Amino acid sequence: MAIHEIRESIIVDEITINNRDEIQYIEKIIPLKVGNRHTVASIDVFIDNILCNTTASEDIYGEILLTSQPLLLTNQQLGLGYGNDTNRTPAVSVDTILYKMQFTIPSPPSGPFAFEPYVQIRQEFPNNFLGAMPTFSWYSPRIYMYVILYATQLPSDATVFNLEVSAYVAVDSKKVNHLSYMLGNIRERSIAQIGKIMSLGRMIRAARITGQTFPIYLFGGARSQLMMKSNALQSFYYQLEPQDAEGMLSTQEQRLFLKSARNMVPFDDAFGKTTVALGGVPDWIKSIALTGVIAGPVRDQFPPLKYADNGNTRML
Repeated sequence: MAIHEIRESIIVDEITINNRDEIQYIEKIIPLKVGNRHTVASIDVFIDNILCNTTASEDIYGEILLTSQPLLLTNQQLGLGYGNDTNRTPAVSVDTILYKMQFTIPSPPSGPFAFEPYVQIRQEFPNNFLGAMPTFSWYSPRIYMYVILYATQLPSDATVFNLEVSAYVAVDSKKVNHLSYMLGNIRERSIAQIGKIMSLGRMIRAARITGQTFPIYLFGGARSQLMMKSNALQSFYYQLEPQDAEGMLSTQEQRLFLKSARNMVPFDDAFGKTTVALGGVPDWIKSIALTGVIAGPVRDQFPPLKYADNGNTRML
């Protein structure tokens, strides 16, 4: 096991964004050891120049990604406001995405006293807490670093100046057998291609969600319970001594009583059953019943086999 600390940067002094190309792609490949399984021990991305500026009349939306496979744009659209044909990068749920940050480069300030705006980080995954601990594993012997700039929202071509982004990745590499290495690579390439056309989730109309919630949530509060009659509770004793003075239920009566405790009820009713003779029979009454009473009478058994000294079975 060896941990390699990688620090790489993408530095572009000047780049022209063609609004007809819809998207600007900047890539850097970081090689790793072949035949190893790599795990991100910690990861962080830093925008070195927060005063990166542009000639665009509107804010430029961008993304920074670290991936284990070459980045393929999905069939999903970025948004109608950014052009109907703008494809976006895969979701972070795709296993080949190791890191993703979304940021904006603000448009130039206007007015004699306007100050130079800063690059704004919108969100990132994993966040600072998760990025400081081991997260994702992969087998590809490379890390791909990307800066993506979306351009279709621009009315005309624009130029971005002094774009500088750095990444820190602590990679824990472990030697694996050839079969695991090759199967891991095949899986990652398949996932990277599936991520291009991935569409997950199903639409459910409100009229169809009946039964897909916990029933007690429809009622709310604590479920009500049945109350036993005092004479029924007084009579509920086990017949351990035939000379007891109290009136007690017979074994058969006890079984009928306990059978009423297990009964299907509507979602907002108390568990158990209400009887005329005994009143309410709650479900908890079974917890104090003897196992033999609930199970029923002992079934008749065949007589045990007895053998003679010579091994023959004796007839009884």
